[in-house]
Amino acid sequence: MGAVQIKVMAGGGVSSSVDPLHTVQGLPEELEASVRAAADWGTYVMVHAYNDDSILRSLEAGVISIEHGQLMTEVSAQAIKDSGAWIVPFYSLLGLDEEVVKKALGPAAAPKFLDVQAGARNQMKLLKEYEIENVAFSTDIIGDPVALTKQNDEFKYRLEAWTSHEILQQATSKSAALLALSGKLNPYTAGPLGVIEQGAYADLLLVEGNPVEDAEILVDYTNNIDLIMKDGVIYKNTLD
Repeated sequence: MGAVQIKVMAGGGVSSSVDPLHTVQGLPEELEASVRAAADWGTYVMVHAYNDDSILRSLEAGVISIEHGQLMTEVSAQAIKDSGAWIVPFYSLLGLDEEVVKKALGPAAAPKFLDVQAGARNQMKLLKEYEIENVAFSTDIIGDPVALTKQNDEFKYRLEAWTSHEILQQATSKSAALLALSGKLNPYTAGPLGVIEQGAYADLLLVEGNPVEDAEILVDYTNNIDLIMKDGVIYKNTLD
């Protein structure tokens, strides 16, 4: 059907109504089977996981990408470091207060969200402390058009742990390196992604200011991004 990776629920979710955050999902044999099935196609498995138990079981099964992970402790940090796996966190949730969360998610999901929110800053500290380099960029914001306008806030929150240069790498070349692990299924075969070099995909932004020194410039995309080019096609140009 065109999918290039497998994503598995390895633990409880916030918006899903019947699985508490502490749960571990997928027996070791099931996770291993998913990894083997993906490997047969030359690609990889990513897992939705927040807590240590789900992260560790997934890594032991050969999973190479942990999505979210905000409830991880030092145990998971060391395991991710040792395995060379990737982690794809999101910190856009840090900008939401309790009342907004309760209104948006309802009484059942809100406490779970707040638990994940509370773990987010500790996760950032651990990723830096354990010098985990395989960190990609995500926002976990989907669907709602109003919510989508907040995706670039992710740059702002990551500044609590990383330099602007590190965050830009996470959003470009590092995310591209992770996606390229889908091997022959990778739909971007004409050249590398996330870099500026001859033969690469022409995905470029022209920015007011220097985001290498201050990535928060990218939050106000309306006023600070003058030109957007994707694969050589210009989608926005306010230079004229």
